[in-house]
Amino acid sequence: MENYSIKSDFYGIASACLCVVHCMLTPVILAVNHFQAFGTAIFWECLNYVFLIISFYAVYNCSYSNFKSLIKIIQYILLSGLAFYIVFHEHITIPPIISYLLSFGLVISHFVHIINHRKTHE
Repeated sequence: MENYSIKSDFYGIASACLCVVHCMLTPVILAVNHFQAFGTAIFWECLNYVFLIISFYAVYNCSYSNFKSLIKIIQYILLSGLAFYIVFHEHITIPPIISYLLSFGLVISHFVHIINHRKTHE
């Protein structure tokens, strides 16, 4: 289970980083691909949910081995905020910087989890 937790952290880090890249590239891709915008928009919107599912999987699996409940709580708060942003970003005006901050927060929380995990298992 210990190695599995570390893998979950790496999945979470990769997912959050890819999510940020995806969010930054979406306006560019849609502007360049305006003639195929409908199909491209659906594909890119589905990627939001793929990243969200991977992030949920990573946070859920990390919470099993998480000895510090504060890290667990922070990860779930950040994940809930990111899920709220992804689901409602078209219905209410939320600046995109919020999604970037939430994603970077998930990356940092996974790194903190890895560091704390290694300190306790040395």
